[in-house]
Amino acid sequence: MLPPRDICQHNISDFNSKYPHSRFNLFWSYKQQVEKTGASVLDEPHLDQTTTHINGMLCDPEFVVVLTGIPPYSVVRSILEGVADTYNKIRHITLGDGKMATIRQDLALIYTALRGITNTDQAYHDPDTSGSYFIVGKSKVLMFIWGQTPGFDDRVRHAFDSRLYSPTPERLHAALSKDKRRYTPEEFCHILEELDRWVQAWPHNNGGVSLQSLYPAWPTGRIIDVTYLH
Repeated sequence: MLPPRDICQHNISDFNSKYPHSRFNLFWSYKQQVEKTGASVLDEPHLDQTTTHINGMLCDPEFVVVLTGIPPYSVVRSILEGVADTYNKIRHITLGDGKMATIRQDLALIYTALRGITNTDQAYHDPDTSGSYFIVGKSKVLMFIWGQTPGFDDRVRHAFDSRLYSPTPERLHAALSKDKRRYTPEEFCHILEELDRWVQAWPHNNGGVSLQSLYPAWPTGRIIDVTYLH
C-alpha cells in the first residue's frame, strides 16, 4: 500500500522546506489559473507559455532527463501540440476515482505520442525493438500537465519496488523497478490502473481522509512522487 499519512506528511513538509519555489509549484499555479476557466494549457493561446515551462523543466538538471537529450524548443512545442486532443480526453480523470481503466486507450496513445520529448541522444532508441519506451521523460511531462502520475525517476521506481506498506494489495507491474527504464504503453496503463486502486484504498487505513487532502495545492500524482522521492 502507499505510505501511511504520517510518512506522506513528513516527506511533503521536508520537500517544501527545501524547494519552496519549485518548478512544479510555479507550473501548477499557472495551470490552475488557465484551466479554471475551462481552457487547456495545451490550447493554442497558452501553448507557448506551457512549452516554456515544460522546456525549462526538461532542461533543468534537477529533473534528471536533460542528459538523455532534449529536443529544441520548437520540437517540444510540436509534441505538446500533438497530444492536446488526447490530453483533453483525460484531463478531468484523477487518481482514486476508479476511472483510470476507462481511459486506457487514450493513456497508451499519449504515452506513445510523447516519444522524442526526451531521450534524443543517439545512444538511446525509443522505443526499443520490443516496443518499450523510456518512462521518465513522458511521466514527468504528464505529471506537470495532468498531475495524475508520479515522475517515476530511478529513486521513485526503486522506492515502489522496495517499500511496501500493510495492507499489501496487488503489486504494481512486476517489472516496475529502478533497473528497468522502458515500459510498453500497456505496462504504463497497468501501473496507473493499479495505482488508481491504491489511492482508492488509502483512506480506509488513514482516518478516512483522501490522499490529496494531505496537500490540496498538489494533484495526487505529485503527492505520490514527492512521498517516494525520500
